[in-house]
Amino acid sequence: MINWIDSSISTFKRVDFHAGLNVLLSDSQPDATEKQTRNSAGKTSVIEIIHFLMGSKRGKDSLFRTDALINDSFSAEFEFWGEKIAVERSGQNPARVYLLNGLEDQEGLPIKTEKDSERRYFSNENWKAYLGHKMFNLPLEIANSVFGESFTPSFRAMISYFIRRQNSGGFTAPEYNAARQLTWDWQENLSYLFGLDWRIAFDFQQVRAREKMLDELKKATKGGALGEIIGTVAELRSQVTVAERNAAQKRSQIESFQVLDHTTNWLSKRQEPKIKYRL
Repeated sequence: MINWIDSSISTFKRVDFHAGLNVLLSDSQPDATEKQTRNSAGKTSVIEIIHFLMGSKRGKDSLFRTDALINDSFSAEFEFWGEKIAVERSGQNPARVYLLNGLEDQEGLPIKTEKDSERRYFSNENWKAYLGHKMFNLPLEIANSVFGESFTPSFRAMISYFIRRQNSGGFTAPEYNAARQLTWDWQENLSYLFGLDWRIAFDFQQVRAREKMLDELKKATKGGALGEIIGTVAELRSQVTVAERNAAQKRSQIESFQVLDHTTNWLSKRQEPKIKYRL
């Protein structure tokens, strides 16, 4: 649960949530008509802030890379099973998530302290792993588990089903959290969320990956790209012919015992040492 969202921006109005259904609306001007509404303003930004505070990347088109917001920070308080955790993140330093309160016993989340400000923080990657563990029972050590492999369920993919982005096409179909979501992505993440065996979709994706690799090799073969590496068909055929001829000669020599001896009879060249006896 999210208790509140705030920002260092002076004009930002803190958003407080409560248990149950919350509806986010924007105020309209007193003299505005029904068609002159500002209801669409601000809700999309709140969704992006929630994603940002829950570990999303700061892409090139991110709201938090703009000059107007790059130096500002955003904060929120989350509550998991009665435990409240307040964090803060900024677009200027998105790799660090600062801990405002909570997590006294750390619970497997490595917490560091800045030397200059003495503020406590943890990496965004560790924060995502912690959220995935709390919300979806993913392991805290992602890298040392099966979820560290490619084409496996992830926290960011699964949380995007609960915080859908309209601009990304998250409402176009129930199984998609984005318009360009790949087949394996929605199959595995939804299977995990529904308690199904996501490894079945994982195995199918491995087959798709191998088929794609074979298709690329076929295209490279037809285009002649492999010729520069392993040679053309004519060059390989001549090399095979020479190798077969050499193998036949060796086989014939071994069968007829015609082995050339290059050793030297050292006994024939051995000289007896000259020994002088003193009387």
